[in-house]
Amino acid sequence: MAALSADVPYGMIFDPRYEIGLTQFKCTAADIFYRGGLSFTIGATGLLTATPAATADFFAGVNAEHRTTTAANELVWVATTGKFWFAATTLTDANRGKQFAQAAAALFDNPADIVVSVAGTTSAIGQLTVVDDTAVSGWVDTTRRITDENL
Repeated sequence: MAALSADVPYGMIFDPRYEIGLTQFKCTAADIFYRGGLSFTIGATGLLTATPAATADFFAGVNAEHRTTTAANELVWVATTGKFWFAATTLTDANRGKQFAQAAAALFDNPADIVVSVAGTTSAIGQLTVVDDTAVSGWVDTTRRITDENL
């Protein structure tokens, strides 16, 4: 896949039965954070980025807003915890219960690129808890993740 070029269709979809933790992060540089896209914190600085390094950066959350930043240290709202609906071909019945991360070959903000977490992927995004339609979509719980799994 590729980096997002627009908000995720239907925006950020979350299960309202579970609280979402909304937090503001300072960004690392000028960037576009698309609503429903994934964002990461840079391991060395803690600043927000849409393009993580494979094992050096950490999953921050799901972008809660469409925000175009023009310089470093501007604030972006991110949902850090919750149960989110994503469309990705890797969300299958066989993968239910597994940890998911951003693929090392696709270090972008696109949730369609998430894969089962293994050595070399970013830190875990969350656990696949429900499959809506196998290899099409499902619910990932970001409160159930191992953040240092791949360090």
